Amino acid sequence: MPTDGTAPDEDLHRTPSAAQRIKRWIFSPRGIVTSGAALAALILALCAAALWADRADAIARGRETSANLITVVDRDIARNVEIYGLSLRAVVDGIQTPGVMALAPALRDKVLFDRTTSVPFIGDVLVTDETGQILIAHGNDTPPAHLAQQDFFVAQARAANTGLFISRPFRASNRDDDWRVAMSRRIEHADGSFAGVALLTVRLDYFERLLAHLELGANGTATILQSDGTLMARQPYDARQIGRVLPPGKHHWTFRRDPNGSFIAPSSIDGVTRLLTFAHVPGTSLIVSVGLSNDALLNHWRHLSAVLGGAILALSAILMLAACWFARALRASLAAQSRLEKLASIDGLTGLLNRRAFDEHITREWKRSIRSGRPLSLLMLDVDHFKAFNDRYGHGRGDLALIAVASAITGALRRPADLAARFGGEEFVIVLPDTDLDGAARVADAVRRAVMSLQIPHALSDHRALTVSIGTSERLQRSESDSFDKLIKRADTALYDAKRQGRNTVSVFTPETREPQECVASSPLRPFDSRAGCVVPC
Repeated sequence: MPTDGTAPDEDLHRTPSAAQRIKRWIFSPRGIVTSGAALAALILALCAAALWADRADAIARGRETSANLITVVDRDIARNVEIYGLSLRAVVDGIQTPGVMALAPALRDKVLFDRTTSVPFIGDVLVTDETGQILIAHGNDTPPAHLAQQDFFVAQARAANTGLFISRPFRASNRDDDWRVAMSRRIEHADGSFAGVALLTVRLDYFERLLAHLELGANGTATILQSDGTLMARQPYDARQIGRVLPPGKHHWTFRRDPNGSFIAPSSIDGVTRLLTFAHVPGTSLIVSVGLSNDALLNHWRHLSAVLGGAILALSAILMLAACWFARALRASLAAQSRLEKLASIDGLTGLLNRRAFDEHITREWKRSIRSGRPLSLLMLDVDHFKAFNDRYGHGRGDLALIAVASAITGALRRPADLAARFGGEEFVIVLPDTDLDGAARVADAVRRAVMSLQIPHALSDHRALTVSIGTSERLQRSESDSFDKLIKRADTALYDAKRQGRNTVSVFTPETREPQECVASSPLRPFDSRAGCVVPC
């Protein structure tokens, strides 16, 4: 008995209101599952978004810290490299000044090296001739007698526009900590030819001291390297790593490709995963990189994620399981529907579109061609003597032959917009958007050749192989009464004309003559004749 005062028959025949239908759905088994899953997903999404934002914020703070550290190092290096470069420029200018080299050695050295004496971390200052022989040496070290094989000499001798060149690190003595780099400039004769190099050596402890002042946190690193991946300095210091070339991986290629940036990756030296931030030092081949330990950056975030995430997962586990079950069921249903839709539009034998899908496609292309004013062409193909082929070789071989012909057709089409379909039986059609009659005839001949190249034996054919005949037609641009049905009919007329003329041919239905013109395939040397409006014997 109803409890709301209505009569039994009246309650049974009452149409539920919208609010009642919604209420019934919410409290149905499916509604409960859906609502529970949506609520669980919303809670998890909000939690995940908050945690992800906090993680992004931690990484952003790390990037900002790294960028600030790099700016300090970058500016210091750029300033000192500029000082070194100006000092070398003064040496080069002095050497190229007439009369300087004729001065007494003490006075000459004072003129040439006056600027270098006050520059910190400089070792030797050397001048060589064009053969690499040392002409002038200023400093306390004993340099080698000949420098022609050194990278800085080769670089300056090879190109006049090298500018200030920074060499690879080298040991100036047997001590493990006596690492240096050479900065060089080219010296030229009056005619611009190579006359030697002026160079000064810089002790790498300059870079090491510069990096040692940085606050990097636990497992943090700072690195100075050259653009080819050669490591010049690293904090924490390890003499064994100086001069090492980074392996060609993500680090190396990212450093070389971008002027600056950051990414998270494990170190190729110690394997620790870090947030690596880098920047090129302006005007040099040097790169400064700061790596902050990923564990140190995300330690607080991971603790928060474990506590908050665990609580949220515990509260919504049952609801999420129900949501996942429902999602899987829905996905399975959608996948089955998609497969059915695909099967409804694909020919089961050849894999091409079927007649229904072709009708829909040609309708869309016809309307698009009318709107844009672009041409639209159609090819109609028929396998020659196919009934005789089936009678001779059996329907199984006939099906295989149709599959091979369909594959040859799709292989001959070069544009994604071109579409092939099975029209019925052994007949196929090809829709060619934005293609005039000349272009369609060329495509048709390519298809004909592709099928002929299959060399499927056909004893009852004049060509002793399976062939196709093709008719082509184009939308009549100036005819308002034209339709795609007429386009198909003209292509079909041209197809029958091709068969009448001997098969294995392409026949073009031209708008001028309104008659199909036959093209016989014989010699592969004769091209398509656009003036004749057909494919001439090819």
